[in-house]
Parts: sequence; C-alpha cells; structure tokens
Amino acid sequence: MLPPTTTLSGSGGFQAQGGTVCVPSDITSVSLSGIRYTAGAFTVPGSGTVTFKLDAVHHTGRLRTGGIQVVVNGGPVEFHFRVDLKAKDKTKNPPAEDPAGPYEGRADLRSAAQRTVHAGN
Repeated sequence: MLPPTTTLSGSGGFQAQGGTVCVPSDITSVSLSGIRYTAGAFTVPGSGTVTFKLDAVHHTGRLRTGGIQVVVNGGPVEFHFRVDLKAKDKTKNPPAEDPAGPYEGRADLRSAAQRTVHAGN
C-alpha cells in the first residue's frame, strides 16, 4: 500500500504552534478511499479505504477542550484497510484475486510541528 497523504483539520478549540489541535474524532472520522495496494504475487493494483483508530496513549490525561480530550503523539496509530477492489495476479488465467483482506496495521501520522509543545507547568 502506498502511504496516503491528507491534511487533518483540528477542531479542538485552541491552537498549538499556529494550528488548531485535534480531538480524537478529527482522526477517527477520517476515511481515505481509492488507496492503491499490491500484495505478493498480486501485482495488478487493487484499491481500498483506510480508517484510523486511536489508543489511550494518543489522548491527553487532563487537558481537555469542551470536555473532550486532546490528541497527542503517542506513537503509531492503528489503521484498518478495507479492500474495495482486489489486487490481481495476472500470471494466472483467468487472473486470480487477492484472497486476503481486510488488512490492519500501524501507521505514523506526521505533524508539521517541528518542536515539542508543553501544556501548563
């Protein structure tokens, strides 16, 4: 799978380093469709949809905005890849379809912020 690129819009109600902070639903509501993938012998690309899930380490303990926890960088997040169009092995006649899927794993979300932000003392 080629890593998808998207811009997240924060709805946290305050800013850190010039950008509005994210609350969990800003990330868990993201659905990226049309993401191409190949798998092993299945070299004719298929496509699917990526969604994300956050663990507790991605939420602040006490810092909240409107009663909702703020998202922090707690490392890789879980992703779910639903296959919409299966990749194919064109060496078979007829072409064989990838029998696997959905796929799950971990992904890094990258921030444009270049320095650590500390809230409070």
